[in-house]
Amino acid sequence: MTRTFPALVVAVWLTACGAPGLDYSGYTVPAGSEIMLNREIGIPSGSAHVKFQHGKLSAGVDSYTINCEFRVRDLGPQVVEPGSFTVTRSGDSREWAISPYTVRVWKSMTLESARQADPVHLICQKWVDVDRATNISINEMRDALGAWVSFPQAPQARL
Repeated sequence: MTRTFPALVVAVWLTACGAPGLDYSGYTVPAGSEIMLNREIGIPSGSAHVKFQHGKLSAGVDSYTINCEFRVRDLGPQVVEPGSFTVTRSGDSREWAISPYTVRVWKSMTLESARQADPVHLICQKWVDVDRATNISINEMRDALGAWVSFPQAPQARL
């Protein structure tokens, strides 16, 4: 019984905690994951990106609030068609924005689709005080992108 009890406690603890959720800033969408673009995005003439904030397309953004940008290689006008995109690369980073007190934190993903010749880059970012700088969570990205994009669910805990 004395050997079984610690193992049981650990198993219950792992089950209760589970895998990090999408509100966990350390979660990175793994390469090979599928992301759905739910609506067509029009890239304007002379531009290679569009910005989102508060679930809407936005001409300008508040840098201190989470915002996302879809980037393409070639200048518009062009249309990014709705559909499934495969994450080929993703990561988090930070850099000084306004030294010495503010940093820019961001999560980026390279997305490819059989329907799009041009790879798409999704970058979500915000400026924060250096002492409150954490990576961006998927739920924050959802807040910025709204119904435009659907993300995969976080992985379930495995025992």
